[in-house]
Amino acid sequence: MCLKESNTPFMIIDELDQLHIFKTHLKLAGFNSKIIDTAKVIKFGGIIQTGEVLGKLDLSKEPPVRKEHYEKILEKLNIKYTVRIVLGFDKVLEIKSQS
Repeated sequence: MCLKESNTPFMIIDELDQLHIFKTHLKLAGFNSKIIDTAKVIKFGGIIQTGEVLGKLDLSKEPPVRKEHYEKILEKLNIKYTVRIVLGFDKVLEIKSQS
């Protein structure tokens, strides 16, 4: 909320639909989660559209390929985000450690 109120540009990196889970937890706890509905989001894997999804990266691709695709999405947006909130990175690490 503070980011929105101070007009600080931010985006959310949603890995494996963790943004949807976070939003659900906020709702269940009685918090207003409407800010998530209009947040700019880049998805890494997953299938649930939460927020304003600007692009999606395929986690089956190798990291350098994902990085290049991510940079192309950011370049296409032509917007500088000073804050990037990452949700679900721990889930991606779990997948990698199991393989």
